[in-house]
Amino acid sequence: MKYAFMQAHQIEFRLTSMCRVLKVHRSGYYAWLREPLSPRAKANETLTSQIREFYDQSMGIYGSPRIFCDLKEAGVACSENRVARLMRSAQIKSVRGYKRPRYKVGIHSDQGSQFGSDEFNRWCKDNRLSPSMSRRGNCWDNAVAESFFSSLKSERVKKRIYQTRAEAKSEIFDYIEVFYNRVRRHKHLDQLSPHEFERQRQTAL
Repeated sequence: MKYAFMQAHQIEFRLTSMCRVLKVHRSGYYAWLREPLSPRAKANETLTSQIREFYDQSMGIYGSPRIFCDLKEAGVACSENRVARLMRSAQIKSVRGYKRPRYKVGIHSDQGSQFGSDEFNRWCKDNRLSPSMSRRGNCWDNAVAESFFSSLKSERVKKRIYQTRAEAKSEIFDYIEVFYNRVRRHKHLDQLSPHEFERQRQTAL
């Protein structure tokens, strides 16, 4: 950073003065001009480019743990801490941000008024649907389904407006069958996709 500052202000200040104030040697500055990036800096640039590639492939939802797994699987040697640091430096952030509202009164989400209202029940009946209502105080009845819908909302349909039902169905089908089942790494499956987890399980049998 000191050398870059010197290069940017070489017209304003004498080189000898900047070297004295910044406590650097002229020889070091000239060496930097010939080779501005150190081997470590070049390696970081390359790794950041690879990180961004895997981030884009995940449609912007992967954080450093999953990006690290992608890099490791691709044969790239690095640590997860280094990946996290480079992502922070490059401002590469997971777009996941959906959080379910927290109810101060302790009511489970599928016990809420929107699920128990007459209007909702009539809508379900008209569309031949059976609403799922878990027992009060039992948060595990629909835990798997709720986890999936949380991922769907935050990773794909959040803030999107679909013009037609067919467009929404196509988008959700792509998320489930192409990405969620075959590509997306799941923390509870040791960062494997369901498809890869099942493949490895069948191989081990």
